[in-house]
Amino acid sequence: MTTELAALRRADTLARLERLAPYGLAAVWCLALALLWRFEAPSLLHTVVATFTTLGLGVVLIEAGARLGYVSSRRAWLFAFLLKLTLSFLITSYLWAEPLTKLGLLRVPEAVPFVQDSNLYDYQALQAVQNGFRLEFLSFTWQSFGVVTYLASIYKIFGVSVWYVSLSNTLLSLGGVLALAGILTTIDPAHRRQWQWVRFAMLIPYVAYYDATPAKEPLTFGLFYFTLLFMLRLITRQGRAGRNTLLVLLGLAALTLVRPNVALLLLIPNLLVLTLRLGVRRGLVMLSVALLLVVGLISLTGNLPRLLYNYFSPDAWLASLANFWAQRQAGGDSPLKLAVGNLLLPRTLAGLVLLSPVRVVVWFFLPYPLIMPDWNTLFNLRQLAVSDTPAYFLFGADLPALLSTWLLIGLSPFLAAAVFARRTWRSPGFQLILFNLFFILLVISNLQFIMGRRYRTLLEPLILAVALWGGVHGRPAKYQVAFYTLLGGGVLLVELILLG
Repeated sequence: MTTELAALRRADTLARLERLAPYGLAAVWCLALALLWRFEAPSLLHTVVATFTTLGLGVVLIEAGARLGYVSSRRAWLFAFLLKLTLSFLITSYLWAEPLTKLGLLRVPEAVPFVQDSNLYDYQALQAVQNGFRLEFLSFTWQSFGVVTYLASIYKIFGVSVWYVSLSNTLLSLGGVLALAGILTTIDPAHRRQWQWVRFAMLIPYVAYYDATPAKEPLTFGLFYFTLLFMLRLITRQGRAGRNTLLVLLGLAALTLVRPNVALLLLIPNLLVLTLRLGVRRGLVMLSVALLLVVGLISLTGNLPRLLYNYFSPDAWLASLANFWAQRQAGGDSPLKLAVGNLLLPRTLAGLVLLSPVRVVVWFFLPYPLIMPDWNTLFNLRQLAVSDTPAYFLFGADLPALLSTWLLIGLSPFLAAAVFARRTWRSPGFQLILFNLFFILLVISNLQFIMGRRYRTLLEPLILAVALWGGVHGRPAKYQVAFYTLLGGGVLLVELILLG
């Protein structure tokens, strides 16, 4: 009897160790990342604490996803999260901190032409930490309140290091992808295991690049999919309506503080659907509250009249596009890009509307067909980092966009399969997701045609989710030859012209 009890205890102990082993290995891996970080940090202890806090919160998010039924394998999600942490470490270290530190541009008080606004937000966040969380620092420019408050809060808690921001961004990415898995599972719980592949949306190259920098994109990504999940649950009447409504309002409020335009893009296409599904009275009450919340927060943190004019005035749309186009011409670009831009640039409202479908396709595959990297530069990156740091930085920023375009080309037959799948037209939930995807794609690709490529990071994870649906419910093989021949042939033709 004693021997049997001892054997049972040993088996129980081994089972517990087996369950804990992945978390122990994850802890060792995160410790290695903390030890390998060699750029700015208050101390090694601060870096270790920030890294392990991120790991702990990541495990909590995965556990929450498992209890909600969105995660079928905790280990698989933990492994994907560690891959995400590692990729963020490499990007933050070698494509952001190293070149910008060398150039003295890690944080700057004014925008730098060849650098995105992230280092400007970073500078203002440091000012807020040093001088107090005052509106003059947090809301110093267009739509800066949310991102600067977020960055300053991280620095206040953990100390000043861009790696701590990157760590926090991995949690936003994980949360957003969990929400995306929840969206697919809510629509089609029978294929929950297939939807687990969406976890690799965290590793989409262009998404991963922005996640590794102090940018708005990670916040926008996490909040957008969180809000969309509970909006879908509210519309499909899954779970308590009161709780879903509250979470939708909280998501919209937070999203408004970061990017009011994205909050409106999420709210506007779902107005009618929410009203019909909730009933006219309840729907109108909720929508009124949502609109008052969004407008009120914009008034508190920004210039409401200017924002409304920029968002809803056709004259403002055309003037903004003309301004972006002038900047692009002044900065110089590929003759092919400039020719296409000049041809498709909207100069009148009629031109904006008539060519809008063409701009969707062009913007979706940007910078197609110029998506082959400069191989000589790629194979001599370390030498370039020493001899021409600005060129190295720019190449590191462009390469993820090229890789993401290749991914979109690969997924395009699956997207077509998703649109034409019979199951799609029998699933109101998935139709709602497609409607949101195409509405946002239509608006952004036209109103941000010249300078809005970074907005694609918001949609790329959703595109992957739609492609997964196409792979499960559609017949992508029907479209592969046509898509790959057409898109691949365009790339080959342009490369031959450039070589000739």
